[in-house]
This record gives sequence, structure tokens and C-alpha cells, in this order.
Amino acid sequence: MRHRRRSKKLGRQPAHRKATVISLVESLIKYKRIETTLTKAKEARRLAEKVITLGKKDTLHARRHVYSFFKDRDIVGIVFKDLAPLFSKRPGGYTRVMRTRIRPGDGAQMAILEWTEKKEVVVPDKKKAKKEPVKQEPKQQVKEAKPEVKTEEKKHEIHKPKVEEQKQKGFLGGIRKIFGNKRDK
Repeated sequence: MRHRRRSKKLGRQPAHRKATVISLVESLIKYKRIETTLTKAKEARRLAEKVITLGKKDTLHARRHVYSFFKDRDIVGIVFKDLAPLFSKRPGGYTRVMRTRIRPGDGAQMAILEWTEKKEVVVPDKKKAKKEPVKQEPKQQVKEAKPEVKTEEKKHEIHKPKVEEQKQKGFLGGIRKIFGNKRDK
């Protein structure tokens, strides 16, 4: 019998079990709703409720405690800025687990874990943020700037590389400089 055993083992070693539950709660915070097995949903619910309770305190100690779980400042920011104020008047029961279907492969009971209160939460994506340009000028300003550039181009001749110089560019151009150009001979 499992007297005084609070958590399920989930068929994993302790470190893997902790990582699985933390990953589930991170996904719940990002996407507001996840589908997983019933047992994993119940275990993830325990951590999610604890995190929201810490988020409602909004102290430095609470922030550090939540950061010890997630290691991602964006997730911790969402917990304290968006989710905790949403549940400020609720004394508990921040999530719900709804059974959905039985998975055909292994017969596991599937469930949806979601927040009881709904609010639009925007998660910044680190990969997309790096690719986007910092700031672009409006098109009207660019059109006004083009005539000035054209007048300067007329004053100064633009250096156009010769055909020989164009061949010399790049990796192969460097090798041709060293060994000579075999094509011309």
C-alpha cells in the first residue's frame, strides 16, 4: 500500500519525473491548455497550483522559488504579471482536469489540463525575436530620401568592378590569386 506517498512515480527516475512535471507546467503556462495522460495531468496540477500560490504573494523570495522550478525569466514573468493577478480573488482550484479519450496505442486515459480562468497571454519567442529587424523607417521617409541619394550619385562616379575583379571575389577567387587562373590560359 502507498500510505503517505503523495506523488505518482510515472515510471521514471526522480530527476526525470521532476523534469517531466516541470515541462508540463511550462507548457501549461505558455499554451494555457495541454493534453496528456490523466496521471501526468494530476501531478502537473499539483505544481501548477503551488506556482500560482507563490505568484499571488509577489515577493522576492516567491520569485526566486518559482525561478528555481523553471529557469526561464519569460515563464516566471508570465506567472507573476499575468496569471497571479487573474487568480488573486480565488482561494485555490486554479486548474481543471477533464478526461477526454483513451489512447489507442496503450489504452492510457487521456486528459486536458487547463486554467479555470482565461486571459490572453503573449509569450515572446526567442528565435523569432532575433530574426526580426530592430526598427524600420516608414516607406514615405524612404521615398523622400531616394532623390537625395540619386543627386549624390551623379556628382560622384560609382566604382564598377571590372569583369576580372568580379571573378576574384569569394573563396575561389582567393585560390585563383594563389595558383593563377587556369581558365584564361
